Amino acid sequence: MRLKITSQNHPKIQAALDAVNGRATSFTICNAHELDRYVARAEKQLARILPKGGWKGARVKCMPAGPSAKSYKYGAKSTEVWIERGASAWFVVGISEGRAYPRRREYCDVSLTAGQTRAATLYADKRLHIDFGTQDIKDDMSNHARVALEANARKLAGIA
Repeated sequence: MRLKITSQNHPKIQAALDAVNGRATSFTICNAHELDRYVARAEKQLARILPKGGWKGARVKCMPAGPSAKSYKYGAKSTEVWIERGASAWFVVGISEGRAYPRRREYCDVSLTAGQTRAATLYADKRLHIDFGTQDIKDDMSNHARVALEANARKLAGIA
């Protein structure tokens, strides 16, 4: 399945959602228009780390929140939808039944390709130099000083 998320394709997407959901309406994605909200969330996340031209290939797994009541002991029927960014639009690439467990958050989790992951760090470095006055590492710095600088930077970033 690969359906472009457009108003013209909403009936096809709706038919696929109806086939997966059956009669279930709680904890499911019941309406094709709900995907627009997930697309907006994904775009907001991607915009923080990559320019729009680098979004192609990013995949997003979406699922509504689970029941808030403790009375549910087992997972309720839910809908999982996978969307993927194309060159200029979003596409639904998968719809399946899932399980919404009690008190589980709604999620819209973005997965990046290896190239996008590397590009995100380069883009962050570029934005850092544009937005802030930065000091580059001096070429004549000793190895001991470089190791100490790296250790301090990792500590500041919380990845020591």
